[in-house]
Amino acid sequence: MVSPSIPIVSVVICLYNMVKEVGRAIDSVIAQSISDFELIIVDGGSTDGSLTVVNSYHDSRLRLIHQKSKGAAAGRNEGILVTETDFITFLDADDVWCPDFLSTVLHLRKDFPDAGAYGTSGYVCINGHYQEANHSGIPETRWAGYLSSYY
Repeated sequence: MVSPSIPIVSVVICLYNMVKEVGRAIDSVIAQSISDFELIIVDGGSTDGSLTVVNSYHDSRLRLIHQKSKGAAAGRNEGILVTETDFITFLDADDVWCPDFLSTVLHLRKDFPDAGAYGTSGYVCINGHYQEANHSGIPETRWAGYLSSYY
């Protein structure tokens, strides 16, 4: 019998009453250019129909965990405890990823193996228009490398 392979990356989404947004977040993970991931959704007791949205997905990579503690930080920690990988990413239930996000961070991990954390630039949506987010201390042009201090 062949055992299922362990995914190369884990995605943890904390969820609490995001019925209008969580489907977009899940869709953006499923639409990634790589498919070798597990998706852990940690629900903090949603009462608005969010679980109906999550349960409508029939994807073996998705697992729903019912949170024992409360709050996003506790939910992330609970998600970490059940992941099968040593490379964990976080996505908020009201955010989305571009289709190459996981591929990009995996390349960063390969190119910069000593980094403690990895990140990419992002976009903000203002009145339906997307623009690159500005982050203090991070180069504005496309760039890859180590930051001496993120904060």
